[in-house]
Amino acid sequence: MKCLLIQPNYDTHVITPPINIGYLASYLKKNGHDSFIYDGTLHNADYDQYFRIVKEYDPDLIGISVMCRGHNRVKGMVNFFKEKFDIPVVVGGPQVSANPSFILEDMKVDFAVFGEGEITLSELASSLENETIKIKDIKGVAYRKNEVIKFNPKREL
Repeated sequence: MKCLLIQPNYDTHVITPPINIGYLASYLKKNGHDSFIYDGTLHNADYDQYFRIVKEYDPDLIGISVMCRGHNRVKGMVNFFKEKFDIPVVVGGPQVSANPSFILEDMKVDFAVFGEGEITLSELASSLENETIKIKDIKGVAYRKNEVIKFNPKREL
């Protein structure tokens, strides 16, 4: 499965490598999934750039890291992606781990990964690709099923 992992443009003067999604990308690759990181902050990205990167990479899954201060920015990105593409969107990161129910209630995301995401995201990608594991059995993921928000148990550290 091709996974596009996005660090949103957080509009800051301090640019640091998105180590968090670097770990995710590495774990995905180790487990047979293709992944590509797009650092929106580094590129000072806008919606046109996000649109181009999605068209060029043609992912099967879009993952976005959410920090508390970027909630509304990510919400706008999710709405944009859902309007323009038929690709599942998963979010993770500090904001999601702090309050996954709020994220799923406030954003049109398909999935939210809470807690440490490497194993969870890899299992989610495998499930979406070939159903090697059922989504209801993936620890650390929340999702919608028939418009009802479901929370799977937390994943152990």
